[in-house]
Amino acid sequence: ELLTVMPLIILIISAMVVAIVNLTGTSMRASARTQLQNEVLAALDQIEQDVKISTDFDGMASDKISMHNLATSANPLSANRKLIKKSDCSIAGTGISVAEALVYKMEYSVVGGNTLKRKAVMDSGCGSSSNVWQRGIDDTLISNSKEVKMDITSNADTVEVKLTASKTVAGDDISYTGWLYVKSLNF
Repeated sequence: ELLTVMPLIILIISAMVVAIVNLTGTSMRASARTQLQNEVLAALDQIEQDVKISTDFDGMASDKISMHNLATSANPLSANRKLIKKSDCSIAGTGISVAEALVYKMEYSVVGGNTLKRKAVMDSGCGSSSNVWQRGIDDTLISNSKEVKMDITSNADTVEVKLTASKTVAGDDISYTGWLYVKSLNF
């Protein structure tokens, strides 16, 4: 009797192990897909904020956006913000022209085919300021991906971005693509 029951028990246990492995893989892929979607959407939100406050586009490529933005004392969309003077990096009072304001270069680029970086560099020596809006930025927005692709088109004061990130999870490739169409408020 034991010889007849043992193969049945082994079959039942192996079927249960296969089912658990499949459920674990499905759960891992679903979790990774959600994480990938959140990373892409957060990156597109950040790009949208920076394009809205840009004064001009410095350069566009299929995998790179480069723009100039005005340095301000607070959130650039805040009514209480003031421009930063180019001459001495101090907060300007009233009556400063845009030509006298500090400008920084904001750049988004795909690095190594699998990482999306955001970098801001001041045009003068203000990078070490205690004011958060005057500091240089070097952020990684998407990493640990198999591939990151950014397709960019621009027309005068608008930018259209298609951002795709992909990963391999539990033996399957997953990806998420997000789109953005945004217009600068400062052109």
